[in-house]
Amino acid sequence: MPKNEEEESNASNSNPSVSQKPKLKYERLNKLVAVSTKAPWLCKHKIVTLVRNAERVDRVFPEWLSENINDAGMYQPDDLNLPVVLWARPDGYRCYMDDCPVTEIGACVSQLVGRGLRKSPLMPIQRFYCSPAFRSVQTALEMSKGLGGIVEICIEPALFDFLGWYKKMPSLLSTADFLRLEMNINPEYVEKKSRKELQSLVGKETIDGFYARISKAIREIVKREHKISHFVIITHAPGNEFITILVNVMEIIGVDAAIKSLKNCAPTAITENDLLHMGTYYPYSSTVTLANNGDDWSFVHDPFPSFSYLGTTNRVNSKFVERTLAKGAGIPVESQESKK
Repeated sequence: MPKNEEEESNASNSNPSVSQKPKLKYERLNKLVAVSTKAPWLCKHKIVTLVRNAERVDRVFPEWLSENINDAGMYQPDDLNLPVVLWARPDGYRCYMDDCPVTEIGACVSQLVGRGLRKSPLMPIQRFYCSPAFRSVQTALEMSKGLGGIVEICIEPALFDFLGWYKKMPSLLSTADFLRLEMNINPEYVEKKSRKELQSLVGKETIDGFYARISKAIREIVKREHKISHFVIITHAPGNEFITILVNVMEIIGVDAAIKSLKNCAPTAITENDLLHMGTYYPYSSTVTLANNGDDWSFVHDPFPSFSYLGTTNRVNSKFVERTLAKGAGIPVESQESKK
């Protein structure tokens, strides 16, 4: 260092007037952090939370594949609500036509629902059950992120869509495919119904048969769980659509079938007016929680907050659910196909 610079440096260090200004100390502000709701009695019961899948891409963007994959095969989303990434599939990207992903909003809402579960008395969540539909597995994955940890996902084909309106069986990803996508799938889970068994129901399944299939799957899952456990079952909507009213009905029929299965009630007492409003009764990412009381299942009302945004909510219409739980004949456990 030159002599004059060294002298200036020493002078500045010895002179308090040119020394560095002391750091200002700010008083730390207090903050209110969301706390968990306490309900000790829930820890002594088997708890199941039924969830409708998150918002699906093809309901918001019906022509999304043809409009966002160019001639060179490149994916160029033209809306921020479209997925950022499309995973390659063994049978090509066109398989997303019948097995679509969720939207970015759907993924975010799923994470928020998972965060709500994390702050609820329903913790810890042992595992997720979902169908092999991509949107169903995605919903479970995003909810797991919101829970703040890794929760295993069990893929159950018996929870798949109503197959009466399908012309062909969608090309679904296998458990091995999902594992290659680094999703936390349980590879040792024993399926109650195989994908090949579903093939025979394509174009033939009835509504009653669908309720029976879901009912049997729910009962088998419940039986598999320990006496005291908290788990999530994700149901979803069919892939094909005919008219808007019928699609809205089928969007929620999986959730409705699961509820009526646990409550051992027949799918009756639903009016024509109810059918017109099914989409508002069970919105995307809506949840219903039930606790086992030995021979019966009771609703757990609002174990964690719902999600609301600009007039949109994922809150289930509980009055509709309770009103349509008609007492009477139980749902048949086995369909005609399973008896053969």
